[in-house]
Amino acid sequence: MPDSQTTPPSFESALAEFEALVEKMERGDLSLEDSVTAYERGVVLHGYCERALSAAERKVRILTEGAGEGGAGERLRPFGTEDSRASDRDEPVAASRDTDPRVPRGGASAGDDLPF
Repeated sequence: MPDSQTTPPSFESALAEFEALVEKMERGDLSLEDSVTAYERGVVLHGYCERALSAAERKVRILTEGAGEGGAGERLRPFGTEDSRASDRDEPVAASRDTDPRVPRGGASAGDDLPF
């Protein structure tokens, strides 16, 4: 089992490891000491998965809210790729992270290795 503080490489691997830990603990195959270690690792994995899901949910919410503002004709673009010619075409441009007041400021705290 990895060190309890080792960051998983991805959401999917964290979830798979978490599910395997739960299964082992439910079967009762672990000693008390190993159960406590597994529980500690589970807490780390759960927190990682929760943060990754929250970050993905924020991104989806920002993208879907942005799609509704400009009507059916608005095209979404990745953050920070504003087309300078859009003002010449009466076509709305998706706001960038720096200018969109809906995008939370700050970012991940130290130690968060989210895949997003």
